[in-house]
Amino acid sequence: FKDTDWEIIVIDNCSKDSRVNIFLIETYTSITESRKEGELYPHCVVTQEIYSNLGIAAAYNHLLRQAKGDYICFLSNDLLVGDNWLFDMLHYNQQVERSGLTSIHHSGEKGLFQYALSSTDSMVSVWKPTNSVTNGISLINRHALEAVGGFDESLGLYGYERKQYAERLHIMGFNNYYIPDQYSVHLGQDMNDVSEYKQFKDKELQLNFNAYKNSLSEMKKSNKYKLPI
Repeated sequence: FKDTDWEIIVIDNCSKDSRVNIFLIETYTSITESRKEGELYPHCVVTQEIYSNLGIAAAYNHLLRQAKGDYICFLSNDLLVGDNWLFDMLHYNQQVERSGLTSIHHSGEKGLFQYALSSTDSMVSVWKPTNSVTNGISLINRHALEAVGGFDESLGLYGYERKQYAERLHIMGFNNYYIPDQYSVHLGQDMNDVSEYKQFKDKELQLNFNAYKNSLSEMKKSNKYKLPI
């Protein structure tokens, strides 16, 4: 992407670790300030902070209001991805008719990542359609984004916002799918069943399940699936 205009938008959703700001400033400011002809990062890099935990949907909408590109990729900070992952996602999004969310298969175990990269048996040979994408990596083009709008901020801090978003796109006639020959691995705290973060997520999922089901039901009644960003 050296000859392509792109931007990085970093959303710090009210983290409590004071080292985050230092990391963002040192890492991304240095890239931004070295925008000289011929250098590796001649691209605009934006760092964006949120000063209260608004939840995933609100953070995504905050990002979408800032994004200027024709394609927007969402990537959680606790995912491990393989080589050429973004190029491959963009390629399929451009080739598949009426692309909605383009995503990468998710493995919940770190050890499976190397296996997935080395074993053709673990790969899918064609893109796999799905009405629902729930993991922390997906790509959408501007046409689909303008049709579906933003994420539903009424679904709590954490829950079914990505699942509902994908289902809205599916109902509107867009294709959501996982691309072949790529895997991502979740390295997050919630991989530990007893962690405080895992307990928080499980509680939010329980609390917000009915809200998720009711929201889709109301949308189907009104036949309106687009939400403001």
